[in-house]
Amino acid sequence: MSKNSRLGRHSSRLLNSLKHALLAQVEGWDEPVRNLVGNAERIIRYYLFDRPTLDREFWVNKQGRSVFIGDAAHPTSPHFGQGANQAAEDAWWLAELLPDFTRGSEENEERHDEVVLRKAFDKFVNQRSERTSTLVRSARWLGRVGLYVRRSVLSGMRC
Repeated sequence: MSKNSRLGRHSSRLLNSLKHALLAQVEGWDEPVRNLVGNAERIIRYYLFDRPTLDREFWVNKQGRSVFIGDAAHPTSPHFGQGANQAAEDAWWLAELLPDFTRGSEENEERHDEVVLRKAFDKFVNQRSERTSTLVRSARWLGRVGLYVRRSVLSGMRC
């Protein structure tokens, strides 16, 4: 796929093919809708994939040295507009829970213990998983409801 195709710019042959397919989907709809499709200079198609949430036990790696956050741990469909917010909340919680790992003092050298890090990560997972799983489920539900409503509303636009 060329760079221009990714931006919604297509060869005239591809654009005509996309228009033809889309016009078939809106056949019988009011004229303004058909005109909108027929006069389009570019058509952008995108796909929406819903990935399962990573099981809590896998948010932290086996060695306890790293943790998944944001969409890597709890991918959220865009219907709730919360994906970036959840990643920011995850970062904030990690900043709150992680001990000060500033190097240089004996006190802080002891805090580098992997057990301390693992405990902080486990606490993070316990605190975040309930909220994020609720938001992920809500976004999926909203997507299904939105699709139903969209179909109902758009079906009313047909002649």
